[in-house]
Amino acid sequence: MHLQSSTLKQDETGEPFHIQQARQIRLYRQAWREAGHPGLPRVSISRSIFALVNDQDRAYFGHGENDDQIGMIESMRAIFGRTYAAEPDRLLVCCGLGPTGRVYTRLCRLARQRDAIAVRRFLDQLHKA
Repeated sequence: MHLQSSTLKQDETGEPFHIQQARQIRLYRQAWREAGHPGLPRVSISRSIFALVNDQDRAYFGHGENDDQIGMIESMRAIFGRTYAAEPDRLLVCCGLGPTGRVYTRLCRLARQRDAIAVRRFLDQLHKA
């Protein structure tokens, strides 16, 4: 059994999402060791990332609210980690891919062509790699 941690969890402490998620992962790894499982547990996390390549993308996701969000799910206080939404070149810089790499250059070219389908297909291929 492994842990997949998404961007939504119970808000247990009122701390920022990334702090709570890091604690969740540390506790999972500790429990794994204490249970005597061999090796290291697999942990994956997800983030919501949207490349804004046209007006429709900007209308849906380009609100500039890139902070944690708090809400209620039934009677549980929940925290949703920030969403990364920006023009592709800005997203790549945020992800540590500077403006000199091939990935950055190709994605920016597709974005300039306003080819949203090609951008999404390219991002899907990166994700699978």
